[in-house]
Amino acid sequence: MSRAAPPRRPRPRLRWLAACLLAGAPGWAAAQAGDGLPPEPVLRQALQQAPQAAAADAAWQAGQSAAEQTRLSPYDWVLRAGLQRRSEREGARFAEREIALERTLRWGGKAALDGRLADQSLALATLQRRLAWHEAAQALLATWFDTLRDAQAAAHHQAQLALAEAQLAALRRRVAAGDAPLLAQRQAEGERDRSAAALASAAQRADASRQALLQAYPGLAPHLPAPGTGLAGPAALPDAPPVDAGGEAALVRQIVDQHPALAEARGQTALARLQLSRVQADRQADPTLGLRFAQERGGAERVLGLTVSLPFGTAARDQRARSGEAALALAEAQLRVLQARLESDAARLAAAPARHRLIHDRLQAAAAAADTSARLTERAQVAGEATLADLLQQRRQAGEAALAAGLARLDALEAQARLRLALQPWLPAT
Repeated sequence: MSRAAPPRRPRPRLRWLAACLLAGAPGWAAAQAGDGLPPEPVLRQALQQAPQAAAADAAWQAGQSAAEQTRLSPYDWVLRAGLQRRSEREGARFAEREIALERTLRWGGKAALDGRLADQSLALATLQRRLAWHEAAQALLATWFDTLRDAQAAAHHQAQLALAEAQLAALRRRVAAGDAPLLAQRQAEGERDRSAAALASAAQRADASRQALLQAYPGLAPHLPAPGTGLAGPAALPDAPPVDAGGEAALVRQIVDQHPALAEARGQTALARLQLSRVQADRQADPTLGLRFAQERGGAERVLGLTVSLPFGTAARDQRARSGEAALALAEAQLRVLQARLESDAARLAAAPARHRLIHDRLQAAAAAADTSARLTERAQVAGEATLADLLQQRRQAGEAALAAGLARLDALEAQARLRLALQPWLPAT
């Protein structure tokens, strides 16, 4: 009676692929900085060339033009001329001419108020530009890390497929040699097909994310991982941004106080207060002064005069003042709501790096445990104490745990990047 041949050990290529996958640090990944981001000058330059920055700059220039228009008087010089013919009963007729120059004057300190309004509008345009840049920088970070996550997932599934194909090739040789049943080959083929389908879906998402990022920020192309690779670098996370001596509460106050949205809302409130003062001053109508020169009775009589016209105040002026009061109350209420929301967001932002670091560490430990379990299952399968299905399941679980740890690392890196951006907002070039 012949003895069955002992099962063959996995070939070196298969063992190397399994080690790369289960370790959670793929050797195929592109080199990246420890914080997962390109250098800050590269990010600023990419943002400078983005459509959002161009729109912010255009809005800033429009705001400057509108502010200078506010500083100037809304009234123009008016030239009035007339020609008439006088007829008397006795039959005498005379040609008469008249010419007048008139202009409405801003009365009661309105010119000074308009100057203050223009200055505040200029300051507000700058604040709005800074806020637009800050929001664009946040969008850039979100797009960058979303692209890295999709690339990491695609790299994971590509490694899973390579491992499944190597496993299938080894089993086909064993089946041909009579060392393994055909059922094992069918199981390996099913695992290969599942991995191929998962890779196709992940690769499609990664390619779409990459194209969207490069369309918005073409300057970041040299700093992206190559297609089919993920984020490389040490598994350990870099140090989080330092916290002031006052602790997390001081950090929250620092984030809120220097947030561009709060400065912009305060500028809006100051502008609404000045606009209210202006409409209240408009309750007193502006007079129109004119200089008049006329030639009457064919030039025999000459008239030089000064004219003044003063409109009467109406209910519409009072209503505009009440509307200004309502606008100021609305701006103050929106400022309070925004400040409360920013305080809540800042508290989450300040706590996010530590929270994500804890999640990453736990998932990293879980990935290490899954790696150990998969290695032990591989030995048991070689010794005939575990089935191929058990090994494939353990490898799948170990790969998923390694991917979860890698994605958690990206979450932690993004949380740190957002906190650094909040502590040092990017400002546009003046």
